[in-house]
Amino acid sequence: MPRHFPYRQLRDHFEGIPTVREWQSLTTIKTLGIFTHSRKNPDLLSIDRALEEFDKSEATPFDDSKESTEAKKTRARITALLLLGIAKAAMVWMEHKAQTDSSNRRKYVANLAMNAQQNADSLGLDLKFTGPPARGGKPPKQSEIIGSTAAKLRWQMARDAMKHLGVGKDKKALDSHYWLETNIGGSNPEHIQGADFGNAFGRSGEKFAFNFARNHPELDSKVKYVKPENRWRYQIVVQGGLMYRRTSAVSTATTDLVLLDTGGTGYIFIIDDKANLYCSMGEQPDGLLFHHSSIMNGVAVTFAGAIDVAAGKLTGIDNASGHYRPGKDHLLNALAVLNKCGVPLKGVKITFLAGMRKVEDMELPDFKAYSDAQSYLESKGTVAPG
Repeated sequence: MPRHFPYRQLRDHFEGIPTVREWQSLTTIKTLGIFTHSRKNPDLLSIDRALEEFDKSEATPFDDSKESTEAKKTRARITALLLLGIAKAAMVWMEHKAQTDSSNRRKYVANLAMNAQQNADSLGLDLKFTGPPARGGKPPKQSEIIGSTAAKLRWQMARDAMKHLGVGKDKKALDSHYWLETNIGGSNPEHIQGADFGNAFGRSGEKFAFNFARNHPELDSKVKYVKPENRWRYQIVVQGGLMYRRTSAVSTATTDLVLLDTGGTGYIFIIDDKANLYCSMGEQPDGLLFHHSSIMNGVAVTFAGAIDVAAGKLTGIDNASGHYRPGKDHLLNALAVLNKCGVPLKGVKITFLAGMRKVEDMELPDFKAYSDAQSYLESKGTVAPG
């Protein structure tokens, strides 16, 4: 796919967006044609990094003729965010340096800021270049106006993402680091592990490239997403206090079910927003990665963690899910659902991940163990560990 907004050098200015190499060549200053000036100015390096991010995004395969409308819209939004990042970095340099820099670098930085804004505006996203209100009688800086425009665009993306994920009361949404894994807006159709929606938000020091791993099977990092018609294979049915797997999509009687047994290993456990219970099946024969996002395709859930089950009897539960990061309230909701389903909680062990703790120079998981889930539920999580 040809590069967006190709660079073209003219007599005293340029068109399009240069690659980072073209930009560095354009803005490198030499004295007497021999001595190269330093490029250590942090504002100039910020422009370099913004252009590098744009280069990486442009290098990612994307075929407009084969993509969905949603994917094209997401692509345009991310391209606009990267362009606004370039424009903002250039304007910061102008605000800090332009008055004291008499070299050709100043006109090129101004040229880049203008091109980046115009190209972002040409993507048909109806960007509103309005900044924060005046403070102390002073109008906002141009960099603040560009930053405000980018923030509004990021909020639009977040709002669409939250609709896709089903965020709501008493639900636990997927952590934002994994949002793109779910293929929001057609952004990651192969569910490549590690797609970070937070990066698309432009957090400092982080990079994002659209569809960064598409057509790169050597990464071997695809996450299994269970099709709705196959979800019954992972569903748990409770009868007589015991937990069973379904043997078909319509099985209802005990004779049609198989006692669940995790073999002493914690299996991924999910409770959806309708109080249906699901767990993984251990190792996956298709070789795909299996995470808490796999069963429900990353939508918001009531609870995510792991369970230990022996011959249908629940023996342990934890809240250790990096994808969902449930807290104490979500664990209590899970225990309430299990209790209502008729699962005995007396003597069921709880391993609660309370967060991370620092030990010398390392951060380690802070686990708290409880010996009786029934007491934990009745005390609303106030019972002492042990």
